Amino acid sequence: MPKLSHFTLDHCHVITGESLHHLLNADNELTVLRIWSCINITKCQYTELLHRIKDENLDVYLEWFGYDD
Repeated sequence: MPKLSHFTLDHCHVITGESLHHLLNADNELTVLRIWSCINITKCQYTELLHRIKDENLDVYLEWFGYDD
């Protein structure tokens, strides 16, 4: 998906942190990643993604809201 720039996941309970790292590795134009209420994405995984984005100087806006049943 080389033209992918915005990706929003809302209540997507099958996605994992590993999947999101693959998305960041992929050849795309990702600038916005929103993860809303996905049960398998914890605050710890969100923090890992934030650190990776910062450490690798990626131009990606990351928004996360934890799962709340």
